[in-house]
Amino acid sequence: MDRKYQIFISSTYKDLIPEREKVRDVILSMYHFPIGMEMFNAADEEQWEIIKETIDSSDYYILIIGKRYGTLIKNGEDAGMSFTEKEYRYAVTKGIPVLTFIKKDSAVTADQMDTKPENIAKLQALVTEITGIREADWFASVEELGTKVTLALHKQFNRKKRPGWVRGDRFDVDASLNELVILSQRVRKLEDENEKLRESVVQRKPVLSVTMKYEGTIEQPLESDEELAGDIGEYGEESASDTSKYGEESASDTGECGETVCSSIESDAGTSVKETVRRRRVYQTGYLGNVEPLTPEDIPDEVKDVVTQEMLDAYNRELPDQAEVDTYEKKMRFYHEVKWNGQRLDFMISNDGTAKATDINVTLEFPKSFHIMERSAAENRQKPKKPKMPKNPVEEAMEKKYIARMTGGAGSLKDVMHLMGNSYSGLGLSEVTPLSVGAPLWDTNQRSDWDVHIDGHTVEIWSRDLLHTYTQTADELCILPTQTGTFRIKVTIMCEQYIHPEESELEIVVE
Repeated sequence: MDRKYQIFISSTYKDLIPEREKVRDVILSMYHFPIGMEMFNAADEEQWEIIKETIDSSDYYILIIGKRYGTLIKNGEDAGMSFTEKEYRYAVTKGIPVLTFIKKDSAVTADQMDTKPENIAKLQALVTEITGIREADWFASVEELGTKVTLALHKQFNRKKRPGWVRGDRFDVDASLNELVILSQRVRKLEDENEKLRESVVQRKPVLSVTMKYEGTIEQPLESDEELAGDIGEYGEESASDTSKYGEESASDTGECGETVCSSIESDAGTSVKETVRRRRVYQTGYLGNVEPLTPEDIPDEVKDVVTQEMLDAYNRELPDQAEVDTYEKKMRFYHEVKWNGQRLDFMISNDGTAKATDINVTLEFPKSFHIMERSAAENRQKPKKPKMPKNPVEEAMEKKYIARMTGGAGSLKDVMHLMGNSYSGLGLSEVTPLSVGAPLWDTNQRSDWDVHIDGHTVEIWSRDLLHTYTQTADELCILPTQTGTFRIKVTIMCEQYIHPEESELEIVVE
């Protein structure tokens, strides 16, 4: 099928009028269509859109270069560039084959040369660029240019086929329309089938969630508050079960645990996003018993003849100072908070999706009302060392007096215990009995595949992967809620399959 090509002629104008006319005549003699700047006012930037459309519709681009750079663009991002260079660069970006013809220096007269140094430099840079990336033909006369253009176009027609133009009477319009209709119907059918396939395919992706499970306190809860009172031998005369003194005020103990004392958690079986927390009272003071200095008024009449002022002075000198007492009592309060109110709280990370999750990161942001610590540190926490207390001379004298009365003047405390069936009740003293600690409610040897890091009130949990339909447990945390109220733990989950992190909340109610 015969095709006619549209060929764009680009050059500076006044210095190359004969050359442009020759190229135009050559193109016409080959029965193709020349088009060029004669159609436009190239100095008018408003015509640039028309020039672009004309280049877009052209099949080939002929560039003729003499010794002038050309009319400059005055405004915009291309200010200072000539229209000829702008046309050339646009044709290159559109992928139009470019044929370049450069006039030899010997064929250029003085009136055909640019006199401005900056324009001469720009023209030379353009020529260097063009000849460095594509072939260019040099000519000395108009006739030589015509011959070279003819040969170059024939080569391009054979090497680089272009759309061109075809006579309407040589083109079967009806057949083409029918073919387009058939192709259009086929495309719609394929699109419908593709949509049905998309709907039928299950999108495989992980769906991660976090829930909580209460596993008990660090030590098994005691049966009543009276058991928390301990014994006067180790903990002193004051009982923590005395609500008139401790009552609700015990919730404000700061200790090492934070603003308030901790609470225990009660929850239904299984996992949830909500837990309820209840506080159990602990001692506030009195872990060392009576540490007040003795005075003569503290000596009963029956032993005044035995206890001397020197004994009282020696006892008072060996008493620990108040700072040591306060530090010990503070540590003991926190020790019991951890043991009785430290909560084993597991975090269950589940994948309810249809694909494995990899490189999983879970961030738990606790409120400031919670103290967070590693479970192993809470379980292995040692009782603080008790300050050394001197023997009370008054108690020793009273004990000797009582033993003498019970044994008729001879014997020892051991003999008295034997006579009384190993009981101190007759003495008005309570036996020192350690608090019972039940078996742990969980297996300390069981560990999950999660890595856990605690930083203040933030917990970071990592895992390499989690299969779909699987659940893993991060069981390394002990929490100490420090005040009453309703609190929310912010949960942020991210894995390799997620585009953005997913956020949720867990709720804890402290009562």
